[in-house]
Amino acid sequence: MIPTGSRILLVSPEAWGPAKLSKHHYAQALRDQGMRVYFMGPSNSDRFSLEHLDNGITLVHSPAQPRGLRWAPVLFREWVEARRMAELARICGGPFDVLWNFDLFRFQWLRDRWHARSRVLHVMDLPRASALRDPATRADAIVLVSAAMASHLPPGAVAPLIVPHGLSTRTSQAVVPPDLKPGIRVGYLGNMAIPYLDKASLLRVVREHPHITLYLIGPHGGNLGQAPVDQTWQSLIAEPNVVWVGAVPSEHVGAWLSTMDLLLIAYDSGRYTNETAHPHKVLEYLASGRPVLATYMRDMAHLASLIEMLPLGTGVDQAMARTLGDLEHLSSEDLVQARRTHAQEHSYSRHTARILHHLGSLNHRP
Repeated sequence: MIPTGSRILLVSPEAWGPAKLSKHHYAQALRDQGMRVYFMGPSNSDRFSLEHLDNGITLVHSPAQPRGLRWAPVLFREWVEARRMAELARICGGPFDVLWNFDLFRFQWLRDRWHARSRVLHVMDLPRASALRDPATRADAIVLVSAAMASHLPPGAVAPLIVPHGLSTRTSQAVVPPDLKPGIRVGYLGNMAIPYLDKASLLRVVREHPHITLYLIGPHGGNLGQAPVDQTWQSLIAEPNVVWVGAVPSEHVGAWLSTMDLLLIAYDSGRYTNETAHPHKVLEYLASGRPVLATYMRDMAHLASLIEMLPLGTGVDQAMARTLGDLEHLSSEDLVQARRTHAQEHSYSRHTARILHHLGSLNHRP
């Protein structure tokens, strides 16, 4: 186990902000377990500086790394990254016990141990398999969210620790979602602009089942940038039994989900099998206890007793009538509790303790 009070630099491709993602939850879990946490998001400054948050985490603002670094000779890349790590240690008051890196494209070639004693590569998303090669070669520990990612590790990399997505169990703010309509409420949580959202299937659902109300909880674009508005999306939100809630604060998500009678995961899994293999929202759904109807998710087959999961390529509209007819059984107290129990067993607190124990048991690589 890494000792309490250890200094951890967490490098994230997503900035600290109102919406909390897995990187932010891990940072908070580390701080809750007594670690001194420095969180460095994307480069957003012309110099290194610190910002101390009320939750005990220190944000590190940093300049961009030199342009064209990835095409430079390897020895030069290593020298540049060692210089940057030394500067980070200087402004943060000392060397780091752990570099906990969620970013595949920063500190790819770092060998320095003077200012980063242990190096963890934590891969939550893998848009390009080749991006694992360089950072994985130099990591002391590799954490993957899915076992399928392990096939892309380079020869000589350490054996990975497989840790699935986590659930934040910090107290959520109690809210009462406004203007909820009577009748059956069906919810979908997520960014409405992702390319693999099966909007056509959702449109068929609301047209074939006018007695339900579909609540779309999430932005259209957001951190994906300004998303193009397609005709299917326009038609969907124009339906009388569709409510587009938009983005809600992270601490309000649980309250919204708990008011739904059924939750949907509606992806084009046939075209986007890899991208839809392990959605982040599953644990939040299960934590609400509510029934879930989902398109095929490759890495979630073991949850068949908790989720109504469809075969590969099947849209949610094809099972909606059956699921609505079985809603009373799917909402039984036994199933509600089983979903909640599974979600609680995958808290970020537990995942963090497991990773720290794993890291503390390793011999450092040269």
